[in-house]
Order: sequence, then C-alpha cells, then structure tokens
Amino acid sequence: MKSIIDGHIHVIPALVPHLRDVRCIANADSPEEYDFLTHTQLPGMVISAGIHPWKADCTSWDAMEPILRQVSVIGEIGLDNVWCTVDLGVQRTAFERQLAFAQQLGKPVILHTKGMEREILDTIRRYPNRYLVHWYACPHGLQDYIDLGCWFTVGPDAALDRDVSHLAQTVPLDRLLIESDGLDGIAWGQHVTLTPADYPAAMERHLHTVAALRGLTADALLFVLMHNLDTFLLGI
Repeated sequence: MKSIIDGHIHVIPALVPHLRDVRCIANADSPEEYDFLTHTQLPGMVISAGIHPWKADCTSWDAMEPILRQVSVIGEIGLDNVWCTVDLGVQRTAFERQLAFAQQLGKPVILHTKGMEREILDTIRRYPNRYLVHWYACPHGLQDYIDLGCWFTVGPDAALDRDVSHLAQTVPLDRLLIESDGLDGIAWGQHVTLTPADYPAAMERHLHTVAALRGLTADALLFVLMHNLDTFLLGI
C-alpha cells in the first residue's frame, strides 16, 4: 500500500518517521501536545484538539480555547465512566462547552463515548454537527448514532471484539473510517507488542481485516476511506 488512512491517532515522537505516507487526524489533548504536532506536522496530517474527558479536571479552557480556534477538528471530547475517575459533572461541563464552541465555529467533532453512549447521543442531538465516533465498542445504541448521521472509526481490535466487528459490518460504507488510536491503541486492542516501525504493517493488516468484513478488496476500501476522510473533514 502506498497510503495509510488513520482516522484517529495519538502521535509519539518515535512514530513520526513512520507517518510519511499516512493521511491521519492526529489528536492533541494539551497545549504541549499541540505544540509538538505543529512542529512535526506532516503533509497528510490534520490536527484535532480537545479537552479529553480523562483530563477535564486538569486542562483549562483558557489554555485550550486558542488552540480550538486554530484546529479544523475538535476532539476527542466526550464522557467516560469506565476508564475515568474524573467527576462526571466536570466532564459534562467541559464536553458541552466544547460542543457549543464547535457548533458555533462549524468545526466537526471526534467523540469519546466509553460507558456514556446513551447520554452522549442525547447531548449531541442538541448540537447538530458532523460527528466522528471513535472506536465505538458498545453492544447497543449503534443504530441510533447511524440514524443521526455520524461517522465512525473502526478500532484496531475489529478481528477480536464482536461489537467492533459488528460496527465494521454495519456502518454505512460512506461513513466508515479506520483508526489506530496510536501505537498503544493497536497494542492494547490486538494484545501484541509493537515498535513504532511496526505501525505501517499493523495498519495495513487492520485495513485488510475491515475490508474482509465488508467483502471488499483492501485497495477498494482504501479508496473509499480516502473519500470518507475528505467528506468528514470538509463536509462535502
């Protein structure tokens, strides 16, 4: 493959040399991470930024607001009651403030929904926008998000997790993307140990897995993913 599509990635410095042929949305959840990404930004990289629910109690709006104005995508943002101990009231305040800001400026949003799928669905209905739901792995609620017009990234555990596999097979093809969630995301999702140099091959395997679930060749799916990424980013 000459290109890789990664709809949601967290970038570490050692990974940068292996992203030369990657079209991706790279996430910044702090001013420091945003500075790193802007200084290492590659031609195929779009930067997203947002106050992650895990950091809602330690990342200030004043620090992030100028960054949110500069990026073309807000996120990942959302709510989490599974892997996160931050007070849900604090999470909700940060989440809704960013939803309103993104809607006001016409910027699409990447969502983190772990354990809070129903509440997030009800919340985003009040803020019509383009939404990309990252690594949805829930046995219920998928069709409601589809009906709302959301895009979805298939997490790197599509071959192992029944809910992620179901998502890969169910989401309308024109609203489908794949993601790594970063090198650690692949390692966690696939129960493997990886080095940064393993990233391109791991993403190609992920592409082939999702293509097989959709009954497509990898090249055919890659063509679709390229178009879908543009559609999500530009609203075309």
